[in-house]
Amino acid sequence: MKRSATRRNFLRAGVGGVLGGASLVGGVSRAVAADTVTLSGTVVAKSGAKVQNDEINTHWEDVYRNVRTDGDGYFEMEVPKNRNYTLSYYKADSRSDLEAAKNGAPHIYEFEGTFVGEEDKDIGELVLPEADIVDLRVLKPDGEPLMGAKPDYRYSGWGANPGRLSLNTDGYTVIDGASFTGLELADFGTAEVEPPAGDEYEDRTYKHQFSVDGPTEVVATVDSDGVEWSVGEADETTPKGTTTTTDETASDATSETTNRGTTPESTADSPTTREDPATATTQRGAQRGNRTNATRTTTAVESERGFFSNGPGKSDLEMLNDPFVLTVGGFVLSAAGIVHQLVRGY
Repeated sequence: MKRSATRRNFLRAGVGGVLGGASLVGGVSRAVAADTVTLSGTVVAKSGAKVQNDEINTHWEDVYRNVRTDGDGYFEMEVPKNRNYTLSYYKADSRSDLEAAKNGAPHIYEFEGTFVGEEDKDIGELVLPEADIVDLRVLKPDGEPLMGAKPDYRYSGWGANPGRLSLNTDGYTVIDGASFTGLELADFGTAEVEPPAGDEYEDRTYKHQFSVDGPTEVVATVDSDGVEWSVGEADETTPKGTTTTTDETASDATSETTNRGTTPESTADSPTTREDPATATTQRGAQRGNRTNATRTTTAVESERGFFSNGPGKSDLEMLNDPFVLTVGGFVLSAAGIVHQLVRGY
């Protein structure tokens, strides 16, 4: 006799399937774990900078992996066995790469490669060399900053985060939140510039390699035909601006506000995106006040418009703007309508 399916048999089959699946997953996990080892090391800086919570990156094939150093600069990561690895370093903050700090350690650096075999490997101390500031400035042919251009840096192929970089009002590259221009690099690097979108410039990213033997300034002069590069020693004593903006529209907005309620002389000191907090609060408040007053004036005029009129004092039916007249008139019309319905017999 065929045995009918029961709830108990169904539960047994379900539990057996789950346990079997778990065993399979566990077996796969053990197999994957058996194919990886731990790569570890400690990063130190010649400048004496504290290397903590910074990023160590590596990759194999299409897989990228990054970990953070601890308070002593130590890191470890799981990697596949029997491969060559190159580790890169980012001076990073807790949100993303590129910390807004100037301490003599490079913001981006690549260490020499290492081979990892069948066992865990501690590669010991990885030393960051002394780094210097590299300023990347983007200009138009007339010497004015090319606002809207996107600057970037690379070191041996490892790039910065362009989302954390912008140009200040003098055309110098600034890390988001930094009080200084440029970033710190050692030995060499690559500057990249992407012109603003539009018909005036070619849609491409221009690159230029340079060496770092001290404070360095890289200038990219961009026109419709391409970029002219120049590299020289940076003058650390020359003020390079502190305010930054990432879009030409920001400058347009500032100009519009200036025309509404400020004098032209105040334009040079007007904050855009990165300014002194105390000054920014005061000036932004003044700008907000100018915009608010303009809006209120418009609203006040429109509030005087009557229901039937085109503006105050321009209607031949001004009495119909009187709320009392409108209320009484509405009541009378309603009563007349009721009487009309009664007369018609509805």
